[in-house]
Amino acid sequence: MRQTFSIILILVTSISFSQEYYDADMTREKPKLKNYYLETLRLIDSTGGKPYISLIQVFDKKGKHKIDYEFDRDGDTIAKITTTYPDKLTEIEIHSYKTEKSDTAIFKYNKRNQQTIEIWKWGEDKSIDTTKFFYDKKNRLIANFDIYDFGTNQDSLFYENNRIIKSISYDSGKTDSISYQYKNDKIIGVEKYNKNAELISNYKIEIGKYDKPKRIENKYKSYNSKIFDFKTITIFEYHNKRQIKSKIVTKYKNEELEKSTEFYFSKYGFLEKSKVIDSEGKITSEHKITLHNNVYKK
Repeated sequence: MRQTFSIILILVTSISFSQEYYDADMTREKPKLKNYYLETLRLIDSTGGKPYISLIQVFDKKGKHKIDYEFDRDGDTIAKITTTYPDKLTEIEIHSYKTEKSDTAIFKYNKRNQQTIEIWKWGEDKSIDTTKFFYDKKNRLIANFDIYDFGTNQDSLFYENNRIIKSISYDSGKTDSISYQYKNDKIIGVEKYNKNAELISNYKIEIGKYDKPKRIENKYKSYNSKIFDFKTITIFEYHNKRQIKSKIVTKYKNEELEKSTEFYFSKYGFLEKSKVIDSEGKITSEHKITLHNNVYKK
């Protein structure tokens, strides 16, 4: 079972079938939690029924992420992640499931706290996936290599004036590239080309200001299939210039409203609740996250 659990993340809107790099900072987060755990209440989901505790994340006194528990609505543990730190530059996760074989993830970092390698050992088929990250003398990500049982993939990033201007992907002998356009040091466009230098998709970005609700409009258009014309409008509100208060993402497909996802954060940066609303205005999923100042024992 290949899945990664995370609650304390700000989700970045992206198109899953192209490798775009809006922020190449690979430094891991250092939470300042002390002796906390997070409790996620699933208010609404596709199965219906009463709300139940669906996820608990435990942190130690140093703020390190230690254990996750995922529960079904009967209170049974269906998945558990145990995290260990054998040294300052290594993090290991053991993903254990109720009905599947365990998966193991290994993350390694350099002295600048940037990720250098990620290894997944899948228990279901005993395969291994490895990704290696490379940086230049300015600590900028310049390449990553994916190594699978069935082949390899490489992404190379190119900079100009400390900005990413192009990324090139090499996958099974095929090559495509992505170029970035800027305005006032902010990305306003992404264009993807195939190996014949033909434009196959573009991604236009319009960004608002911080002093008002910040609005980002992403328009994605493909030229080889009409079903992949998307538009995403993201609205941010802030507690201050750095700390997000809310994030509302509305997605359109071929000009038709698809769904809206809302995230609400505390002034300390933790996700407190989220919900998904479909095109008819119906809430299809809803979560509430509670922060506790004690260790959960299971």
